[in-house]
Amino acid sequence: MAALYSGKTIFFDPVTTTAVTADTQLHGSVQYTNEITEFPIDTGETISDHIFNKPLQLTMSCLISNTPMSPGQFVVSDNEFVGEESSGDAANTAYQNLVSFRDLKTILTVFNGLDTYGDMAIQTLTLPREEKTDHALYFDIVLKQVQKVSAEYTQIASVDTSISDRLASSQSVGTQSTKATSQMVSTLDNLFLGGK
Repeated sequence: MAALYSGKTIFFDPVTTTAVTADTQLHGSVQYTNEITEFPIDTGETISDHIFNKPLQLTMSCLISNTPMSPGQFVVSDNEFVGEESSGDAANTAYQNLVSFRDLKTILTVFNGLDTYGDMAIQTLTLPREEKTDHALYFDIVLKQVQKVSAEYTQIASVDTSISDRLASSQSVGTQSTKATSQMVSTLDNLFLGGK
């Protein structure tokens, strides 16, 4: 995926092609975390089997102004999104889009000066408001990467259903009643065959 932009952070929904472009990122961090076992590992064991990658987390504080500081532009080639929406009410539009992303549980692609981060979901969106921020939107956002897996199905060989027949006919029950033997066969059927 190729992206060209001038120092801006972009929150992009590849499904609807809706983008929120922050004029500036005031501060931010990328957190890479691993969960490492606290138990001793046997000599000869593969160490990496005991270290688990946790989802990537982005934390940012951003600003979107109704009077942008620079006319930055960007192009996203793979998602066919070109340009930047210009509006006299950019802060309100961005506010509505960010809240919508959060409410609809939208999976986003985030572009910033360091990298492109895919499969990101909003974990926390904080929108502090005060009088001096009337013509701008300041927001703190925490995004966490959604980890995806795919399921595989395996066909299991058919089970021999004649187990109860073989048990009933091969064992001499001696002086026991046939009622007790029938109950035993029924119990075995339920245990091994799920009552079939």
